[in-house]
Amino acid sequence: MGPCAGWITSLTRTRTKTMPKHSLRTLREAPPIEDRPARFLCLRDVKDRLAISRSLLYALIKDPVHPFPAPVHIGRRSVWIEAEVEAYMRQVIDRERRRPPVN
Repeated sequence: MGPCAGWITSLTRTRTKTMPKHSLRTLREAPPIEDRPARFLCLRDVKDRLAISRSLLYALIKDPVHPFPAPVHIGRRSVWIEAEVEAYMRQVIDRERRRPPVN
């Protein structure tokens, strides 16, 4: 887990203590949406994966041509969905590899 993922674990633990038992049973029996569970990335994790600054990250979010996925807000926190970040990274790689070489 990344350095910012601890609060999500504690949020989940707190949430399950207050939920009725029948709700927990329904959550456990629900079929998985994807092969792997969705994970949240904090700002630091996203910056580390992309090796960019905070200001460039927010500029990429506003980019009209190839926008970076917008964050999801949980309370006052901004988090990104890991699968969306990885998909964006794959798009950038594919786009750059299709470009003709500069001579």
